[in-house]
Amino acid sequence: MDKEAAAMIGAVVLAGGKGKRMQAGMNKQYLTVEGRSVLSCAIESMAAVAEALIVVAAKGEEDKAWKAVSESGVDKARVQVVEGGKERQDSVRHALAAMPETWEKVLIHDGARPFVPKDMLERILAATAPGIGVVPGLSVTDTIKRIDASGFIIETPPRSQLRAAQTPQCFMAQEICALHLAVADSGQIFTDDAALYEYGGKRVRMVEGDAMSRKLTVPDDMLWAIEMKHAWEAQKQ
Repeated sequence: MDKEAAAMIGAVVLAGGKGKRMQAGMNKQYLTVEGRSVLSCAIESMAAVAEALIVVAAKGEEDKAWKAVSESGVDKARVQVVEGGKERQDSVRHALAAMPETWEKVLIHDGARPFVPKDMLERILAATAPGIGVVPGLSVTDTIKRIDASGFIIETPPRSQLRAAQTPQCFMAQEICALHLAVADSGQIFTDDAALYEYGGKRVRMVEGDAMSRKLTVPDDMLWAIEMKHAWEAQKQ
């Protein structure tokens, strides 16, 4: 990838998790939905707006990741595959360290969310700016309770203020890279990239997500994925 090229949009697709709750005996990103691997769909989704992509694979699964790239139909010249780390945070850092300096904005995406509508990606990118990261989210329909260590309810937050976060999360590429490198040896673990961004004194805005961008977590989700794959393919036409 040419570092002298114009500023571009990049995407990191994380595919190193084992997904034990899926009970598949393998990395869930390589499970198939009607003949397509979950990861290949996630890569294709991100490629709708990203000019270059970095796929983070678990050690020893790099060939599987490249196979998913081929299945996605995305030109391999647009893609790098890097080895992940022990924690998700380490994997993101490895990817960001490998990105070219020309990346202006970076989408950081969970490879277990295969179907992401293009209009959602465009909303995310449009809201991202220097010092402002973006997370897509959905309104919460259940009443949420906060409890203490003994299980007693201590708070019922108003649902109007709650959202279920999704990915991809988006940031100015050099900003989030600098933050990841700054905490690399600190031992601090952040629940997601937005939490790290906030720790760095920056703001994170939430925009409307999409039910299609659901994370595949348990076996029943694979049945739902068939229906969503049809909807995802229809919206591309």
